Amino acid sequence: MTERLLFIGGMPGCGKSTFGRWLKSGQGFEHIDMETQDLERFGLQNAWDEFWQGRDSDKFLRSLSRLSPKIVLDWGFPPSLLGVVSNLKSNGANLWWFDGDRLSARVLCAKAKGAAALPAFDCQCARIAAEWASIGAVFGSHIIRTVAPGGAVMSPESVWSIIGGSS
Repeated sequence: MTERLLFIGGMPGCGKSTFGRWLKSGQGFEHIDMETQDLERFGLQNAWDEFWQGRDSDKFLRSLSRLSPKIVLDWGFPPSLLGVVSNLKSNGANLWWFDGDRLSARVLCAKAKGAAALPAFDCQCARIAAEWASIGAVFGSHIIRTVAPGGAVMSPESVWSIIGGSS
């Protein structure tokens, strides 16, 4: 489908969007942040809706391939949609999960987005914890601890050194 389709999922505050922007600026990837208006901006909303509802998987993938040969999708998706992510994987996407110290990520989230963002952060982390076995089954060895205790976040270059040579 594409030369390279990366899918980055993970907990909030773990560097998914930062990494996606880094790939766009220096590695020639098109970055689509699934939690913003990027789907609409790139004209992908209808194709995405059909994809995740299981009506037309190929339409979304064809739409992506017309955008760029190298795409990174970044999505802090609800674990209840792991089937959608598995479908991306079966269609050639290289899946990665960004995780790490949740307390440190919570502090980073509060600093970046304010205290009002914490209930959503806590809810998402609770869903991730409840579905951790399923997440592990889908992502396998492609789980990176990008947030260390104390709040150090892995640099995009370090992440790329792990992801870049994988398939």
